[in-house]
Amino acid sequence: MPSNSLSRTAPARHARTVAKRKSVDEELRAGLYEVAMAGTWWPEGQTGLIDAALRRWHSFDRRSKPGHRTPELRVQDLARGLQEQFGDDIYLEPGWLNHVADRFGAYLRVWAGG
Repeated sequence: MPSNSLSRTAPARHARTVAKRKSVDEELRAGLYEVAMAGTWWPEGQTGLIDAALRRWHSFDRRSKPGHRTPELRVQDLARGLQEQFGDDIYLEPGWLNHVADRFGAYLRVWAGG
């Protein structure tokens, strides 16, 4: 196989990986939206919460030390990320973002199989 044929298959493989990731993220978004609706949270803010939660959840392994990757620390990190993103909203009740992080974290742990 010529070496340039490998370089031609790499973009196709990358495209499949990106498409798979988008599909997984859409599935996660739908599940988190259901979690949010069950909590009767404000509808216009759910998309922002979900997007921020997914970014934080997906980047946890990259941002944490290998010995510090427990489910509890992951949820605390999720709460910290939501607080950084939405903490200045004066209309949120104290502790509300921690509650959101707990609910989202529980869903994401079950979804990930852990």
